[in-house]
Amino acid sequence: MRIPRTSLSSRDRRALFVGAALAIPAMLYGGVIKPYVGTIVAARSAVATHRDLLERERAVLVQAPATHGEITEARNVLARADRRLYQDRDPIVATAALSRDVGAALEDAGVQMQRAEAREVVLRRDGLRELTLDLRAEGDLDGILAAIATLEAGDRLIRVSRLAIERSGISPVANGGAEALTVSATVHAYAR
Repeated sequence: MRIPRTSLSSRDRRALFVGAALAIPAMLYGGVIKPYVGTIVAARSAVATHRDLLERERAVLVQAPATHGEITEARNVLARADRRLYQDRDPIVATAALSRDVGAALEDAGVQMQRAEAREVVLRRDGLRELTLDLRAEGDLDGILAAIATLEAGDRLIRVSRLAIERSGISPVANGGAEALTVSATVHAYAR
């Protein structure tokens, strides 16, 4: 069986030619030129990014001798600060150590601790655990001030955040001439 051959009119040939003239450039643009230009733009961006990175690395290498000294100094500062923290990993043991240190400072200053109550240990955003102790003690003003000064100047980083002092019910005659005071305080320390 033979397929009959049809001939196109000049008008149809012109329409096919115009259609091909429009379709071929559009297909070339969408399939070849646009991806090629996109690849070139991406490559230029990558080269610029790597060039900036190389410049920053070169600047770091130029500053390396000075940076080494700064790193050493920062490590020394960190080691000094770390020694001021309680090192116990167990929060109960660390809080007990804080309570022991506060009790010793109060006792050395002649202040009698009546009550010490530990709060829940709080994990801070910087990774430190904040230990908190609420206490009540009794003594004279000089002893209370000496105990606070000892706590804040000691080896550990201890901070007194709340302090309330009021008259005690003990008469000055019964307390050796000094007026007896009751102190309520909140003491904070930090552990790793």
